Amino acid sequence: MAPVMEWSHSFVISASVEDIYRYGLAADRWFSFYPSYAGLDGVEGDWPEVGSAIRVRYRVVPGLIMTLRQEVVAHERGSFIEFEERFLRDLWIDSPRLDFAPRPDRSTAVTLTVRLDTAYALARPLIWAVSQPFKKITPRAMASFASAVGEAAG
Repeated sequence: MAPVMEWSHSFVISASVEDIYRYGLAADRWFSFYPSYAGLDGVEGDWPEVGSAIRVRYRVVPGLIMTLRQEVVAHERGSFIEFEERFLRDLWIDSPRLDFAPRPDRSTAVTLTVRLDTAYALARPLIWAVSQPFKKITPRAMASFASAVGEAAG
């Protein structure tokens, strides 16, 4: 069965792929570009290698903080990295992937592809509806990510 939803967003970071790893994918910086980020909760394994995971806190609504666990499920350093997030006993399954394409001007074209799914067929319409705000805020979050990495790389 196809995922509930799949969408992509492409953008450019004014930095090399190695700078993206250093200043964007480092455990203490990853996910801090989302407006709801509330801090690093922990790292499992050798982040961001396959099998490692990161746990970050984020605000769902004022006063409610949840922990998001992202596990690296596929990774070819400098080419792509794919994560998997599971919530509420697989009611929500989110599989974001970042593809990197170095450019001649030392910047990097990045494509984020997000696949959303659920283990429960009856929940598919709910997952689609709940995903809409995330789909709308992600381009702004990716612009913040690109800006933070570009500034840090100088």
